[in-house]
Amino acid sequence: MAQHSIGNTSALSNSTSQARSLYAFLWLRLTCGLTTLLGAVISFFALSWDVQWHTFVGRDRTLTPPHVLLLSGIAVCGIGALVAVIVETQWVKNNQAMQQRYTPFANRFAAPLGIYISGYAALNMAVAFPVDQYWHTLYGVDVAIWAPFHIMAIAGLGLMALGAVYTLVSVANMATNLNAFKEKDVAYVSAVVAMATSLATFNVLTAQGISPNRFIQLGFTAVNIFPMLQGLLLATLLLAIAYALPWKWAATSVVGVVALFMVISQLAVPPAITWLMQVEQLTFKSLHRSTPPQVSVLALGWPMLSIVSAILIDIAMHMARKQNLSRRWLSLMLGGAVLIGCIPFTLVNPTAILKTVANLNILGIVLTVALAFPAIYGGMKLGRNIGQTMSVSER
Repeated sequence: MAQHSIGNTSALSNSTSQARSLYAFLWLRLTCGLTTLLGAVISFFALSWDVQWHTFVGRDRTLTPPHVLLLSGIAVCGIGALVAVIVETQWVKNNQAMQQRYTPFANRFAAPLGIYISGYAALNMAVAFPVDQYWHTLYGVDVAIWAPFHIMAIAGLGLMALGAVYTLVSVANMATNLNAFKEKDVAYVSAVVAMATSLATFNVLTAQGISPNRFIQLGFTAVNIFPMLQGLLLATLLLAIAYALPWKWAATSVVGVVALFMVISQLAVPPAITWLMQVEQLTFKSLHRSTPPQVSVLALGWPMLSIVSAILIDIAMHMARKQNLSRRWLSLMLGGAVLIGCIPFTLVNPTAILKTVANLNILGIVLTVALAFPAIYGGMKLGRNIGQTMSVSER
């Protein structure tokens, strides 16, 4: 009897010790995930400030305050990812209970998949910054967002945030298994903010396609690629979060946070640019008014119909769960929802759809719409796969 009692006590002690170890592991991953998210959010608002600067002032020295803030966000994200890889690798080596809760890399490192994505994206952005400076040294000043290394840099910023989504959803998965409900809620809310950061960042690229100056000229006609880019983006990210999170309004929450980001940008960026102009003792471009601009370029250029798409996506997902809709009907509903978000409409250019039609002939309109459908379809498949993978990974 005494031996049996001692054995039970030992087993209970080991179980308690393992639970505590898993809980500490959970907090490590949550902390690193939030750190990478913080870096991505800092970088987004730095990007908004930088776009405002280049739009109204032009290009100046390399280490302007917007650039310093941008690099700071990259550093925060990179450090968070590096710490996660180093600490988790050592932790896994010394604790067998962690063996199924990470993604291996090169048979040497252990960390969640999202940490690798965020770390790679931060490195990508860190490389893009000096290369972009060299590009301008060779070919002159170019403030266009669709410049080669601007695209590389902004894509890196978007992937930083997307990596944070992966990490935070894996934290929520672990927290669910450990009955750590507070940590699960924090992880889910943070994942929504991270996905909103990714969507808002990538929208900086897609929104450029609304302008007629960005139409692809084919000689016999022109094509607007905004619907294609926006369809791929919305279908991928909004469906990913809708499948990954057990929330009724997951996609709507993401776009709601994006809208909040745009309000913050509108409130903070114009005063920041005015302050910076005074510090740098510079003047605005002659083609703009001499008075300080009171609008945020990113906020007014945001494609607003993504709000409608998000709401319709959540309604379609809810109907599919409640009424057991076929996969075909669900795909049609989701595709239609995403298609609405591909209509060019922004506060700075509310008649963009009319201008698009006016600048394209019938063939151009047909090609524009035709390119959007495969992009939406591909984005839907990608988003579904990403979301379903997130929901079961690294528990």
